Amino acid sequence: MTRITIPQHPDEISPEWLTHLFHRNQIIPGDVEVLAIDRSDPGRKASYAGFVSRLKISYSTENAPGPETMIAKFPAPELTIRRLFRLLYRNEAMFYRHLADEVPIRVPTCYASLINRKRTRSLLLLEDLSPFASLPTHTDGCSTEQARIALVRLAQFHARWWQDPEISNEHSWLGRYQVNSTQNWMIYAAAWLPFQYRVRHITPEPTLQLFRSLWRYRDNLLKLDANRPQTIHHGDFRLANLAFTPDDAVVFDWQVVRIGPPMFDVAYFMFTSLSIEQRRSSEQDLLSAYHATLLENGVDYSMDELMQDYRTGLLMTIPQSMVIGAFLRLDEEREVEIQQMLEQFDALREDHELEKFAGASLRKSAE
Repeated sequence: MTRITIPQHPDEISPEWLTHLFHRNQIIPGDVEVLAIDRSDPGRKASYAGFVSRLKISYSTENAPGPETMIAKFPAPELTIRRLFRLLYRNEAMFYRHLADEVPIRVPTCYASLINRKRTRSLLLLEDLSPFASLPTHTDGCSTEQARIALVRLAQFHARWWQDPEISNEHSWLGRYQVNSTQNWMIYAAAWLPFQYRVRHITPEPTLQLFRSLWRYRDNLLKLDANRPQTIHHGDFRLANLAFTPDDAVVFDWQVVRIGPPMFDVAYFMFTSLSIEQRRSSEQDLLSAYHATLLENGVDYSMDELMQDYRTGLLMTIPQSMVIGAFLRLDEEREVEIQQMLEQFDALREDHELEKFAGASLRKSAE
């Protein structure tokens, strides 16, 4: 099979290149060609790891079977960022190649998943969800019913591989949530000082103190999940990576997919996606809906265990939050968003007495 070049900018995707790719991947028949591509910003800001563009496609025949629009997802333009996050690019490419067809929830159709051997050049061509689904931002928020749908779908996903001893054999490319691994700590160590410099002024003081304390005891912190349930988890399950239809949720951005603790996903969603008032009024009902779905799917897991692991999951979100605060491209809107998230975490810290919980848990893990 002829090796195909990997564009790194929307302007590099030509009609000829896309025709060749679509023929190779059997998206369109051999007698149909791509005539023109209209490129536009889909209205979602680039992340620290990359950027996206919406492509509107014209074909040589009417009613061609190829997509009318799709999303092109590129890595970050800066080589240093691409090298730092190359594992993320590989993860998502492998997810769409080997796992997307197995997950029991709705994910975008993938038309192409390209990555080079060094993992510094990649491209995903994905289904455009905007024609049939709403894509809320952190600022928009979501309804409590949408949050319930998201957590029910998350529970169905988690239940599929809950404590499955064959995960690593079936999907050897999947990493594990081992935050004390050399690679992860290189990222977190690189993030710690920039995080303090960039967002210290918008971080509530009690939360900043908790972050510092957990950073000092990070080796013990990341032993907390060693003997807890494991599954395949999303790793970045938040509102920005969800699209909603009236009765379903579509989950995308699978760059951090890995084997790890399920409650990390739940905690991260609660922390990043719900306002303080909304989370406080609906938290128990939402956790109960997640728990009930696990039970319906054959998982043996008590509500007491869930709450213990949920609090641990809240602590585990801290390193990932550091990376976002350290490397995200900051503008005024993004700074407001991060400040809101930090305030949401501070409320969770207070409501769940995380300092007390962390102290007891860290002492136990050190024994």
